[in-house]
Amino acid sequence: MRSTTFIYALKDPRTNIIRYIGKANEPYKRYKNHLNKCRDKNTHKRNWINSLREEKLKPVLEILEEVSIDKWKDYERMYIKKYIDCDLMNYTDGGDGATFANKT
Repeated sequence: MRSTTFIYALKDPRTNIIRYIGKANEPYKRYKNHLNKCRDKNTHKRNWINSLREEKLKPVLEILEEVSIDKWKDYERMYIKKYIDCDLMNYTDGGDGATFANKT
């Protein structure tokens, strides 16, 4: 059984400012999912990624920390709170659950 997971950030390549915090067991696979055009929905994060795409840019993936699987919710919330002044696109305070790419 998996004992750790990753807290990651998506940064704007134009400003190097963190815009999104997430959790993923496989962060590079999750990153590709963020870039997948088939996932286009009218969300703030998606519109931001599409605006980067129009400039032939992509968000920068940064692994913030590898954490214990049983503590990831606390760490995700901590990082969202830490970077809240960066105008994050997270809709919640974190620790809400998993997407298909994050299931343990």
